[in-house]
Amino acid sequence: MDRPLLPFAVVVSCLLAAGCTGPDVAQLEIVPQATPFYWYQDTTRIYLRADSTRLTIEADSTVLPALSASLSTVGVTVDAATAMVIAEGHWVLTLHPGTSATAAVAAARALRGRTDVRFASNAYLPAQQPTSCTSLLVNRLIVMYKASVTTNRIAAFHERAGFDVVRSPSGAWSPYWVLRYPPGSPFTPLEIAAAVYHHPYVEWADPDIVSLGCIGPNGL
Repeated sequence: MDRPLLPFAVVVSCLLAAGCTGPDVAQLEIVPQATPFYWYQDTTRIYLRADSTRLTIEADSTVLPALSASLSTVGVTVDAATAMVIAEGHWVLTLHPGTSATAAVAAARALRGRTDVRFASNAYLPAQQPTSCTSLLVNRLIVMYKASVTTNRIAAFHERAGFDVVRSPSGAWSPYWVLRYPPGSPFTPLEIAAAVYHHPYVEWADPDIVSLGCIGPNGL
C-alpha cells in the first residue's frame, strides 16, 4: 500500500551543499523510508527489507580495516570483505551471524557518513516472502530523462543535487544517464532513487542492482 509523503520530506541538496535555490533543487524531495524499503519499477513500488548479513560499499581496499574497526564500536562485526567483480572498487561486507536488520541499517548509515567511503548500502530481500534472492546495490543510478528536458537543465540538476556522471546517453541503444549517488548523504540509495523517479524532468529512474540467487535475467 502506498504511503503519503511524510511532512518532514527534505531537499537532498540542502544537506549536501549551501545555497538551496532554484526550481530543480526545490523539486527533489527525499522521503525517509522504513521497513519495507522500496524502489520504483515502471509505476509500481518494489518493496524490500534489509538483509542483516551483507552491506555493499565503494571504497579503496586500504581503508577496509578501518571501516571494520569503526563498525565494531557500534556493535557490528564484519567477518569478510569480498571484491565485487561486476562493479570495480565495490566490496561486499559480510556481517557476523546474529546481526539484526536494525543494526545493519545503522551500520550502512554510519559508513555513508565517512569521507573515505564513496557509497554504502544495505543488501535487500523481497519484503513479502521468505527467499534467498538478495539484491546488492552499487554506486550507479540509471536515469532516463524526458525528451523535452534540455541537456543544460539536466547538467544543472546534476550539479545542484550532487550527482557525478558515469556515462551520458550514447545513441538509441543507450539513451539513459548513469549517475553516482551524492557522496556523504545520510539517505539510502533507495530513498534517493525514489526521489529522482518523481522529479518532473525524469521519465524513470532505477537503482543499479546485482541480484544473487534469483531467477530471471538479472539473477546470478
